[in-house]
Amino acid sequence: MQLYFKNKLMTIGGSSTVVDQDQNIVYKVKGRILSPTKYKKIYDQDGKLLFIVKNKLVRFFNTTVFIMDAKKNKLVTVTQKYFSVGKYEVKDSEDEIEIQKDGVLFHYTVFFNGNKFAEFKRGKFLALTDNILVDVEDPSQAGLAVAFAVCFDNVNDRRAKDSN
Repeated sequence: MQLYFKNKLMTIGGSSTVVDQDQNIVYKVKGRILSPTKYKKIYDQDGKLLFIVKNKLVRFFNTTVFIMDAKKNKLVTVTQKYFSVGKYEVKDSEDEIEIQKDGVLFHYTVFFNGNKFAEFKRGKFLALTDNILVDVEDPSQAGLAVAFAVCFDNVNDRRAKDSN
């Protein structure tokens, strides 16, 4: 199942929409105004809260992002060390999760227990806003795949901010 994660051009708080191949909105991502942790909530098309993604507030030479369920139970902790571009440490999951980054561009593949879960690629190269192609193997796990897309977007935004 392919989804397209699109950041809005002008937004306060970092809101986004996720559409399917027919451009139907299937998920909404809503951010908070002036959030130092880039706190974002992911909702389905019926407005039901599914996941929360946020960065760790205090960091030393790494970027850590938490993926939580709607009740704020931590599902996954993803950490990228500052000097190890493309290498991720994944903790706090019941599954064995591996993240592979291909090349220097935005291209990630996530594996759960050795099986491909989803692939994430930057969308149109010259678009005015961030957009990510999310190709998830199991459509019933699409919401979690969107949470990972938000996670990777947060990591890349943090690295871009640090490089300026």
